[in-house]
Amino acid sequence: MKTKKPKILFIEDDKDQASIYKTKFELEGFECLWACNGEEGLKATRDDRPGLIFLDIIMPGENGLEILKKLKKDDATKNIPTVLFSNLSNKSSWEEGRKLGAIAYFVKTDISLRELVEWARKNVK
Repeated sequence: MKTKKPKILFIEDDKDQASIYKTKFELEGFECLWACNGEEGLKATRDDRPGLIFLDIIMPGENGLEILKKLKKDDATKNIPTVLFSNLSNKSSWEEGRKLGAIAYFVKTDISLRELVEWARKNVK
């Protein structure tokens, strides 16, 4: 019997960063999806039902906080754990994100890929 891999969606506009995360997580046994903007991320979330979302805050068009609001208002996506993931260490963004339903906030340069994978293992649905 084939074991189902935990599915993670990265909503990240930087293709190189997304590729690094996607590759590492796939090597660690996850199924990974990537959306390059919020609109694609919303569609991928509805269509593919990931068990965890890493959501960049700074993106062209709608930012991550705006996408998080939409995810949490939609009955189909509101219970999917969502992590805000940014290059910025911004306390007000984390506080707003937490109020909107984010389960964590990581500054990309403050956490190693290994630590991120271990954290995801404990928090993916």
